Amino acid sequence: MPGKENDARAETILACFEALYRSAFRLTGNKAQAEDLVQETYLRAWRSLSELHGLSSVQPWMFRILRTVFIDQLRRVQEAEVGDRCQENAGRPGATVPTGSIRCERPAKSR
Repeated sequence: MPGKENDARAETILACFEALYRSAFRLTGNKAQAEDLVQETYLRAWRSLSELHGLSSVQPWMFRILRTVFIDQLRRVQEAEVGDRCQENAGRPGATVPTGSIRCERPAKSR
């Protein structure tokens, strides 16, 4: 009966939507970003549905995925900002942009 088990998991996962959206909105403060965050959360959940064991752990599992997706998105934004700052400083010889453990350095031009 794996089909019925997957149907029950899917139904339980869908029941988490409102709670996930509220949390995503609190994290992002933006309706569109919250919707994107929930959408990506559901996409990852569907892809790894076989990893879910038991229906009682669905909501914590979904919130863990939501948190992971949010952190991944934050990292992408930070990396993009670092790239932008690196391009802004590209014309300056030896310019560096410290950003925690990430540094953007251009080698000094040889004469």
